[in-house]
Amino acid sequence: MKPNSQAVFNALMDLINNAGMRQDIATSGYESVKDLTLQNMCLKFEKILMQYSFRNKS
Repeated sequence: MKPNSQAVFNALMDLINNAGMRQDIATSGYESVKDLTLQNMCLKFEKILMQYSFRNKS
């Protein structure tokens, strides 16, 4: 289903009129990014690099 302007409008109006929904989205967003420190991102990136560098050495 492709979003259309009416669907986007309706979703935004739901968000504007529903404080609980806004709070839930804000809390979920915070929970998703709270562990994204520079150190954690670098460790995850290094893990990916190590995984793929050894895969291609066969």
